[in-house]
Amino acid sequence: MPTNTSNAIAIEKQYTPQEPQVYQERLQGIPVNYNIFAQKNYNSEALATGMKALGVAYGDYKNSKDEQDLKIAQALAPEAYKNNQNRHTLKAVEMLANVGGYDLSDNPYAVGIIDKLRGAELNNKINADYHAYRERRKVAGTAEEELQSYEDFYQKALEEYKQNNQSVSNEYAFESGLHNQRLENTQTVFNAYHEDKNKELYRDRLQGFQSEIDKLARDWQYSKLKKEERAEKLMDIMTRINISQGHDVDTEVKLLQNFMERMASTGNKDVLDELGEYQAFNGKAVKDIVSPTAYYDLAYKYGAQIRNEQFTNMMDDLNKITTIQAVDKKFAELREKDPEKAKQIAPYIDGRKNAILAEQRARMAQAKKAVNTGAIADLVRRVAQGKVDRPTSGSELSAFGEGAKGVYIQTGLELASEYLASGDTTSYTNLMMDNIIGKPLRENLSRQIKTSLANGKMDEALRMGLHFLDDNLKHQAPNLLGDAYADIVSLNNLIANTNEQQALETMARAYVNKQNSTIYDGVKSTVRGMALDANIYNTGDDDTNYYNFSDHTTTQAYAEYVNLAETFMLAGDSAETALEKGRRIMADNYVLSAGCLYPKWAYNKMQYYAQSQGIDALNHAIGGAISEIRNTFNAWSTTEVTFEQNGSEYQFRVRDINNPSNEKVYTQGQVEYLLKGYS
Repeated sequence: MPTNTSNAIAIEKQYTPQEPQVYQERLQGIPVNYNIFAQKNYNSEALATGMKALGVAYGDYKNSKDEQDLKIAQALAPEAYKNNQNRHTLKAVEMLANVGGYDLSDNPYAVGIIDKLRGAELNNKINADYHAYRERRKVAGTAEEELQSYEDFYQKALEEYKQNNQSVSNEYAFESGLHNQRLENTQTVFNAYHEDKNKELYRDRLQGFQSEIDKLARDWQYSKLKKEERAEKLMDIMTRINISQGHDVDTEVKLLQNFMERMASTGNKDVLDELGEYQAFNGKAVKDIVSPTAYYDLAYKYGAQIRNEQFTNMMDDLNKITTIQAVDKKFAELREKDPEKAKQIAPYIDGRKNAILAEQRARMAQAKKAVNTGAIADLVRRVAQGKVDRPTSGSELSAFGEGAKGVYIQTGLELASEYLASGDTTSYTNLMMDNIIGKPLRENLSRQIKTSLANGKMDEALRMGLHFLDDNLKHQAPNLLGDAYADIVSLNNLIANTNEQQALETMARAYVNKQNSTIYDGVKSTVRGMALDANIYNTGDDDTNYYNFSDHTTTQAYAEYVNLAETFMLAGDSAETALEKGRRIMADNYVLSAGCLYPKWAYNKMQYYAQSQGIDALNHAIGGAISEIRNTFNAWSTTEVTFEQNGSEYQFRVRDINNPSNEKVYTQGQVEYLLKGYS
């Protein structure tokens, strides 16, 4: 019965020469007529029997030796090949000369195994080199071109090997190892080509759509296309996306996300909603895969930036106009062509006219007499550094020449810009308090703050505005910031309760909607119709008391509450949510004492003037002062006392509830006198 060993021997014999069989083994007996009896020769029969037995024994020995040679070759030849550093140049017999104590150089199986391994190793190397080569080159146009490239590469590498290497002894074994995995390797190349080709086609598809979508977004940022006009383009792109869709769901979703994100950059959330209605690759609507609402904030942000860029460009164009007649003409044309832009720029028309008149007067004054600009610049720097007293009026500058006031203001504004950019808050603040430079500088900062809030980006102007809310400047902040004060207070409160980036995004959204009179009028009406209340900490009884800010509509606290609520609603919150957010912030910023509401900073400041020790002593001093103020009209129970901020100082206003026109103001000095008296 055949065995695994005998089968292996038969296979290996393909690669080794076979000894010729002796013809005697094939001899047949001579046919005879059994009726004729030949003379018997018993010596010949014995010899034939012995020779037959010898042949069988020799055959068994030969098979046993082949089997043993094969086993030894299989055990030792692979290691002899793999562990030899010179295996690529040595012949098999040279590697087999002394292996494990055996001389295998005359073992044909060992020689065959080594050359077969040599062929297999070369095959692996050629395939590895080809895959490395194809990674560096462009994907072939067709599968046939790829397979031909592989075949050419393989044959070239094989020829180079044979030319440079004469170590192969058994060509049959070498070819067997070389081509053992050839079919599988060819299939691997074929599969790799199709995988790369699909990736290339998919990548080209994505890049093509992304480029088209990017261009569409740029074109639509400043356009006023109607929904019907946009629909044609959106339908065309979505149809082609669906027709060419691939099998990778994640990639298709990312493409839709990119589409939605780029449409958000138009600044128009309506485009997001329109895109969301189209059918996507899986039959669902786009909005069911990528929610348009998730990109609303991004659209608001881009919208603010676009509007600010448009506004900046309009202001640049306006500032380039040098005559009042040209300003009037430009504004009339804008009202006719684009009423919305005209409405935005309207508040600045008179300012530009005044600036033109000022420039004309300055040029006339300059023509009459040269101004000592160097001396003025030195004076402005000394004022900014606090080294000299500020001029009280323009007449004090007459010694520098006619038109010195204009030069003083212009120089101050230029230096202030440098201080603002460098973060020199001390010098900048000193110039803002200057009697001559202060007003135009405060107006300039206010405009910068509003522009920065519209952009939603933290910059030097916003940092300066927030700096004025520090404890040592807070009492002067309303005067320094002007009509930007409420916005800076809201920004500061939002940063304290969320984070800087979220606060800026909220303010930017609010600013955009505030420019729309229809939206803002509705928000303003809603806020003023609500009871703006909160539970405020009462220092007297160490508990919170209900306080309705809407009962004191003339106070700064009420204005601050209104601005907060409006900001939250303009940013997208409901009236209830806006009220709750504002309620928490106001409760954090104010305290009650003696029935009167104070900002926390003012309460702490009064403690200093009361020269008191501790909360109880301060409450006693405040209670005495407030009681005396309430008795102004001899009607303690029907008077209202409110804390107010007046420029850089605070004051108390007492009003007869039954006769609101009957009121009196107690200045900071008068209040401090009372506090000291009761401390």
